[in-house]
Amino acid sequence: MAVQSPPTPKVQPPAVATPDAGVIEDARARQRRHRMGGAALVALAVAALLGYSLAGGGGGAAGGSAHAASVPRATGSVEFVSLRAPRYGLFTGPSLAGQASLCLTAFEPEGSQASCGAYPLPQPGLPLEDASDGYVRRPSANGRVPAGGLDYVMLTAPNVAAVRVGDLGTVRVQGVRGLPPGDHAVAFRETAGSIGTVVPPGATASWIRHNLADSPRIILTALDSSGNALPFSTTTALRRFYLRLRVERLRDWTTNAASGRCAVSEDLAGLTQQSSRALMRITAEPDAGSGALMSCLWAIYGFEDKRYQVAVMVNARTPGGQPGPIWDAKPLAGHPGIVAVQHAPSTPDNAIVARRVGNAWLVVAPWVGYPGYPTLGQHLEVLAALHVTRLDAGK
Repeated sequence: MAVQSPPTPKVQPPAVATPDAGVIEDARARQRRHRMGGAALVALAVAALLGYSLAGGGGGAAGGSAHAASVPRATGSVEFVSLRAPRYGLFTGPSLAGQASLCLTAFEPEGSQASCGAYPLPQPGLPLEDASDGYVRRPSANGRVPAGGLDYVMLTAPNVAAVRVGDLGTVRVQGVRGLPPGDHAVAFRETAGSIGTVVPPGATASWIRHNLADSPRIILTALDSSGNALPFSTTTALRRFYLRLRVERLRDWTTNAASGRCAVSEDLAGLTQQSSRALMRITAEPDAGSGALMSCLWAIYGFEDKRYQVAVMVNARTPGGQPGPIWDAKPLAGHPGIVAVQHAPSTPDNAIVARRVGNAWLVVAPWVGYPGYPTLGQHLEVLAALHVTRLDAGK
């Protein structure tokens, strides 16, 4: 799905060099971090982000007040990074193991970073979504960004045209294949020698004080096409939605198949279910964002020495209603009724195949990186062998 960028806002990027073919010299050594699934991932989100969400989920432009007089000023510059450059990329998709949320994987020359299941879709009031596992990416011990710089990749809501990175510069958004309809991405590099830590989107002043102490802080501000700041929302409804994503939804899941609202069966020799959980109750999530999907069942299967995620996805805003499309999934030639996402950059670990079953999607995806990536043929064989035996999404 091709997504076009909005007009460049009146604020302009700083006059810095464009990345040379996406290659960062002296890239920091960092092993690739794969996405995590299930309760462990949700627990990470709780630990890393619950504090600021309960404090109001606010920040954004208002977060500038966190620059206390005692805090050293960040210095340096930022530069635009094209996600179309070699060895760069961004992959997005619905969170198969989470609730009305999304997964992001950002690919960089030195590895990948990801977040999954902790945030609703970007939307008015939630203009930026980070792709960094919920961790703060810090400069070196002396506060100086190392050779090669530090890269940041984020998803933006439709009304965002650029992002102001503290006092270091402003970076425009860019179109990237596979994003939710209307959304864009923003990618930038805090250049070598800069001093300051980029604050995660939406962090409140209290969260910043607690986690960044007296470090130089770089506050992100989303801007519309006229250069006006777009603040994060602090509405009660959105705060409650954050809370449900992180805490309350854990109580809604069951591993007892008979108690779940959704269930599947399989009829392929050698295809074995290793774990499964399903929702005991399905409630509408009006603040999930347009087109959001949520899983009412998530299971892990083994087949031919590979592992697979299986999910039943329903309309998050109107459970029981027709679900929206899986982002960038295209009809698979020669396989009527099957859609697939196959464009994941740099790695095959994000391939998804799915088919409609009533008012739901039955989805098969690899269990990332363990013990190896299934072929498209194996994905399709598993999908064909699965059958939805219970779908009570409208109750």
